[in-house]
Parts: sequence; structure tokens; C-alpha cells
Amino acid sequence: MPAPENKILVRDNVMETLLDAVQRHHLVVLSASIGYGKTTAARTLARVAPHRVFYLTVNTGRHNSAYLWDRLCNQMGALGSEMASVFRQVGFPEDSIQMQRLFERGRTHMAGRPTLLIVDDYHYTCSPEVDKLLEMLVREQMPGFCLMILSRTRPELPLDELRLQGLAVVFGQELLAFSRDEANQLFRLHGLGDSADVDRAWELSEGWPASLWLSLQSMLTGGVVTSTRDIESLFASAVISHYSPEDKHLLGLLAFLDTFTPRQVARITGDAGAPRRLMALHERNSFLAYDAATDSYRMHSLFRSFLMRLPEEPAGTDGFGPAMDRSVVFRRTAEWYADEDDVLTALQYFHLAGDEDSQRRILEVFAEKGDGPVVSFDPEGLHAIFAAIPWPVRCREPIGYLTYLFHRMMRVGPEGAAPLLDEARIRFAAEPSIPSALKRRIRGELELFQAVRAFNDLPRMCRHLVEAHKQLVGGACILQRRRLWNFGSPQTSCIYVREAGSYAEILKLLREHIPYYQEITDGCGAGGKDLFEAEYHLEIGNFEEVEPNLMRSTYRAGVKDQVTVRLAAAFTAARLAPVRLAACLPPGRKETVVAEAEIERAVGRLADMRARVFATSNSMLENTLDLALGYLYACVGRRDSIPAWILLEPGGFARVFQQGAAFHLIVQGKALLLAEDLLHLEVFAQDMPGLLSPRRYLFVQIHALVLEAAAKAGRLGPETGALFLDQALEAARPDGLLTLLAEYGRHILPMLDLLHKRRPHDEFLSRVRDLTGRYARLFHRSPVRILSQREKEILGMAAKGMSNPAIAEALGLASITVGKTLSNAYRKLGAKNRVEALRLLPSFLGRE
Repeated sequence: MPAPENKILVRDNVMETLLDAVQRHHLVVLSASIGYGKTTAARTLARVAPHRVFYLTVNTGRHNSAYLWDRLCNQMGALGSEMASVFRQVGFPEDSIQMQRLFERGRTHMAGRPTLLIVDDYHYTCSPEVDKLLEMLVREQMPGFCLMILSRTRPELPLDELRLQGLAVVFGQELLAFSRDEANQLFRLHGLGDSADVDRAWELSEGWPASLWLSLQSMLTGGVVTSTRDIESLFASAVISHYSPEDKHLLGLLAFLDTFTPRQVARITGDAGAPRRLMALHERNSFLAYDAATDSYRMHSLFRSFLMRLPEEPAGTDGFGPAMDRSVVFRRTAEWYADEDDVLTALQYFHLAGDEDSQRRILEVFAEKGDGPVVSFDPEGLHAIFAAIPWPVRCREPIGYLTYLFHRMMRVGPEGAAPLLDEARIRFAAEPSIPSALKRRIRGELELFQAVRAFNDLPRMCRHLVEAHKQLVGGACILQRRRLWNFGSPQTSCIYVREAGSYAEILKLLREHIPYYQEITDGCGAGGKDLFEAEYHLEIGNFEEVEPNLMRSTYRAGVKDQVTVRLAAAFTAARLAPVRLAACLPPGRKETVVAEAEIERAVGRLADMRARVFATSNSMLENTLDLALGYLYACVGRRDSIPAWILLEPGGFARVFQQGAAFHLIVQGKALLLAEDLLHLEVFAQDMPGLLSPRRYLFVQIHALVLEAAAKAGRLGPETGALFLDQALEAARPDGLLTLLAEYGRHILPMLDLLHKRRPHDEFLSRVRDLTGRYARLFHRSPVRILSQREKEILGMAAKGMSNPAIAEALGLASITVGKTLSNAYRKLGAKNRVEALRLLPSFLGRE
């Protein structure tokens, strides 16, 4: 007897309740045990709700935040969302800045249209970071946005608090349980009238939809109600027993996949007719769901678990044998995902296949398509995959294994990767089957890795670069020019200068050795030597040499598309503008307006890098740009313009290799100084060098001493502060560093005056005091508040009644850029909103 047709009962009361909930709240939680129809209810809601719907299904197993973020972007892309690539570029918001970017772009994306994000099977996340993100997302209260969570267990969110605030509503399985009347409606839908058997089926199921549906199948096929206590027996008797051997075999293979598309099924099974059979199976089985938006199928967990536990049968007519079925389906599935550039999923299925060819394919795929973000998705799970590959297989694909180790070193940290790299070096060197040419390349790649690990020790780094250059004829194949040459720091000197008096020697080393690095990496760091020269001349006050070096740096970086170097060059140029003006300022003159215009132009050129930085899809570079802007704004007293994330959690942003591991502390210290949070600043300044241990950074040490001096002076008087400032001067004296001290301006000038009175013939002290005094006079009306030309232009258009989208279209800008520009302008004007800003604008322009 053929299996009955699959017909779904639309339950109006459930739909009305859920629709009302998503329109009134920012979070809707539907928590119920397996088999209660959470997914069916949500899918039906997605069809009837007036929202734009994004549906994220969490696959089985434990997943970290980066992996889940990647899956969300994939599903958004599959639904045609233009925000998929944007969200992927932002990356999972691991820090405050990324959180702000996500919310800003989310508001822009959802403007004028309600959006519903459904997260199914949330119980598989097990990620506190995801919990925190979703909580913040709900608290943001974006207009028109609702998050719906489907979970077998109560999510680890402050649901009671969110409910009291009117932000959330929580439904349990009582909403989804079938009433007696609904059970009768379901049975009538399939041609069975009201009867005692229907009542008995409802009573036995206790309203559990999965059990009730299986009872229905039992009545349709056998004419009797069967006890639903043994659900697997019901699957066997009411569902599977009516399928052909070929259909059972197909379902048994697909049960090991989380989701599958018709094209994927045809590829995996090698059967062009499989998609047609799958469609027929779906029409008769409520436990096999189809999503038209993504053209994909998904089995219900109950049905899938039942199929996975079925005993293996002899080979079917399609040629699969019982022992090799799963291995073949895993391997073919892996190849499918590899072709789709879903690297992590491909590696997972190759690992499940378990045979030697599949293990080798793991290494081949990672060498070809693997990258740092893949390691971030599931670092421990990925490590388990690679650790399970026997060494003989690794020795047949050594570059793939080294590629994995390099990205693990960069994403997880050098400490954990060090023993793995040492083991690989020993194993590959001793393996007789590896050709000598390949062994030479392996030695070169490993030397290059060691150079990266030694990034804060330039002499050691250079020794490794020389050796890598000898071995890597034709260049490296793992570390290429898309890497960040200066580790995301806007100031390269901050990373490489460790000891007082070593700056000139470090510059000489860099001149001699950076060509080796650039040659073997196809131009990574192009323009870096000229940039380092420019930074050096800027710091020692040789200002006429800065701009020519920056021009050469920018040109050479542009040829090799080195956005990191161009960004750092723009930052150095922006620092140069006010200090060069200060150096030329006649005694007694105060050129505030000129200085403000100059700094605005310089900062504007740096800010114009944002589009180029965003195009790199590297969120770390966005952080770098914000740090550069934050430093400049701090120098001229504009704390309100410093990106908000920098002001949060001072000292808590350091990462192993990311962000230069130093520069952010300097900017955070400067922000605390502007806030006049002196006690906090004092403790922070004392802790700064220790936060970076065991690495040493001369610039961080000097900034820390200056910041502590300013904090002491504010609390205990300039005499006490001068003792600490003198230590900073002694650390800066051997290299003749002027500019980084002068940029503190009015904050340290009284202490410099005291020291100068004690040592009037100290030439270095006199130079620092003179430049610092000139710098302070430029910005005596601190904080600087002058509208940029772009801000004036946009405010003028707003005054004509134009909306943000209209302004954006007229100027060829993103709407989010217009909003951000207006927000900056409001702060400068001291306005709370557009109306107040336009009221204050005429008088403000008159003062300029």
C-alpha cells in the first residue's frame, strides 16, 4: 500500500499568536521538546509574515561563534541578501567596534522594512559569545527587527529581565501541542472522520504532534491506532515499511547530512533520478521538510536518528556496498562542499569518510582554499581533524599541513603552534620519500614562519628572512602579499623598536632586509622601507624628509595593493600636518584656526581610506583605521570623536598577533587622559608594559611614562609628575624622539617648564619643550571643533529638507556614511538632533 500523502494542518491560532508576537517584540522564543513542530510553525510563519525573513538553521554538534556567523552569511547570501557580503566583511563582532558596525549596518539594511531573523535548533550553539551578541541585538531595539529563537532547551539569555522590559516573549510547548479538536481536524484532512480511534490517538499522544502524526500514518496504512510509546517501531511500521528498497537506501544515505539540495543529492548518489524520488518522498512524509527559498531538504531529528540507527542492508541496485556506503557518501559530500568553497564543511566530511584518500584531500583542499578565518570557525575541531591524519599521509602533502599550521599560529596563537611546527620540521626533514627540492621549500616556509613569530625582535626576524630567501627560490607559497606586513599597527616603528638608542640601527636593518621579505612574498610590505624612514624623520623632528618618503611609500604600496602600508602612510601624514605647522609657528603666535583646518584636511584624507579598507574584507584593518583616527583626535583634544569602542575596557583589546599588540594601548591611554580619569589613568599607565610582556616596545614604554606623569601631575602637582616625565625624556633622549612627546602639548608643558628651569642648558630638553609649547599653542582652544567641508556640505543639504538616503544618492555615498558624518557634525555643534544642529549652524560658521 503506498504511503499517504503529506498534508500539513495550518493552525490559525498558533499563527495568529506568533505573528502578533513578532510584530510587538524584539525577541520571540519558542522552546519545546523534539517533535513539537517548532520548525513547521516557524516556516509557516515565514510565509505569512510581512517581514523579510532570514532563516538560520544550526547544524548538529557544538559550534563556535565564527562558524555560526559564517553559516548565517551563507544563508543570507542564498536568499539574495545584499548584506551577506557586508556581514561577512564585518565578521562576528568579537569586540565593541564590530558590534557597533553591525548595528549601524543593520539599521541601514532594515530601514523601511521589518526584518525577522529565525534561528532554528539554537540548542546546538553552546556559545556564550553568540548568547551575548543576541542579547545586545535585542537590547538595541532596532525598529522593525525581531529575533525568533527555536530551541529544545531554554536559551542562556536573561529572558525574565527582557520580558519585564517588554522586549521578549517566551512560548513553551503548550502553544504547539494539539488540542482534541485540532487532532480531529488533522485526521479529517486525511479522510478519517471523527471516531473513538481519533480520540484514543490524541489521548495516547498527549498532544505531541510527532506522535499524533505517526498514529495517523498507522491508521491510514493499518486501520488501527498503535501505541506511540515506541516511536521507532511506529517509524518502521507506518513509514519505512511502505518505501521501496531504493528509497530506503536513499534516505539512509542522506540521513548523515544536515541539509541537502536536489543537485547535491544527484552528485552524491550518482543517480540523476534521485532528486525526483526525493520530491516524491517529501510529498508523503512530514518528517522530510523542503525550503523553497534555498531549494534544500532537511530531515526531522527524530526521523534522522531513526534512519541512522537502522541496521545495514546488502548493497542496493545503485552499486553502493553496505560497508562503503557511508564512506562514499561522506567523500562525495566533501567534494561537493569543496567545490562550493565551504572549506570547513568539506574538511569535516572528508574526516568522517576516514580513508587515506580522504585524509590526503583534507591537506590538498586546505593548501588550495584554506585560510585564517576557517581556523577561527572551529579551532579545536579543526585541530582534531588534522591530528587524526597519519604522518605518512602528511608527508605526502606537506604544504597543506604547513598551511594549516601557519594559519593556526596566526589565528590561535604562536605558543600553541610552536611545538607543532617543531615536530613538522623534524618529521619532514627525516622523511626519505620527500624530494630534496620540496624539502628545501619546506625549510624556507618554516624559516618564514619563524620570522613572523619573531616580529617584535627585528634582528632575529632578519636572520630568518635571509635564510628563507636562500631556500624559497621562486617565492613563498603560503605567506603571500595579502598578509598584514605591520600586523595592523598604524605605526610600524611601534612594533619593531624595542630598546632606547636602537632606532637608527633598526632602520638600517629594515633597509637591508625588507627586500628579502618583499621578494619572497610577491610584494608584501611594499613601500614599508620608505614608510619606516618617514616615521623616523617625523619622530626626530626632521620634518622636511617626511613627505618625500611618504610619497614614495604610497606609490610603491599602491603598485602591490598594500592597503596596510598606505593606511599607515596616511596616518603619518596626518601626524605631520600639525607638528610641521607648530615647528614653523613664530613665538607668541596662536594659529588655532589654521591648525584646525590643517588637521581636518589631514584627518579627512585618512578617513577617506575607509572605503579602500572595507574592500579588503579585513575587519582588523577597520580597527587599525579607527585606532589611527583615535590617536589623532586625542592629540588635538577631540575625545568625543574617538571611536566609542576604544573608550571601552582599556587594556582588554590585546590579541596574540592581531592589531600590533601594542598601539591600541597608547590610544586608550590618551583617551583616559582627555577624560581626566586620573586615578584610572595612573593604574593603566603602570600596567601598560606588563600587558605586552614578554615582548618589549620602546614607544609604549615612553607613552606609559608620559601618561603616568600627567596623571601624577593632575593628582599631586607638576613637581611630582615631572619626576616621571623625566624618565620618559631619558628613554626618548638616545634616539632624539621629539614628536611623540610634543603631541601631549598642554598636558606636559608645565612639567617641561619645571625641568627646564632646573636644566636650562639641556639641549634635548629645550628642543622637546620648544616643540611641545608650539604644539600646545596651536590647539589652545581645546578641544578642536571645526566642521569639515563634507560635514558642511551634508548639513547644507539637510537644511534643504533632504533625507539621508537622498543625500547619499546625490553625493554617491552610502547612507550609513551620511548618518555617521551628521553624527560627527552634531557633536561638534553641541547638538542633540538635526533640528537643533541646523539652528546652531549659522552662528557656529560665523565663529569659524
